[in-house]
Amino acid sequence: MMTVKDFNHNAEVKGFTTSVDAKLGLILLKHHDTTVWAIAIHKVGVASQMAPLLELDKAIQAQALAEALANTDLADRYADIFELF
Repeated sequence: MMTVKDFNHNAEVKGFTTSVDAKLGLILLKHHDTTVWAIAIHKVGVASQMAPLLELDKAIQAQALAEALANTDLADRYADIFELF
């Protein structure tokens, strides 16, 4: 299980940034201001690579992060947000 909070923290630790494009319904994983992976906000199992990373270790880390979040059930993914209510 990976929550969005975990995803953001792990991404930051590994040298990535994250953002949300609510209009397109995507969570974006970025490296040096380039979106490298996009994960659907409201769908499970939907992640797409948007740009290649030349550094193999970074590419592997980015793919692992994106797929972990994409494959997490929506209730678990947003569990830390629901705790606020």
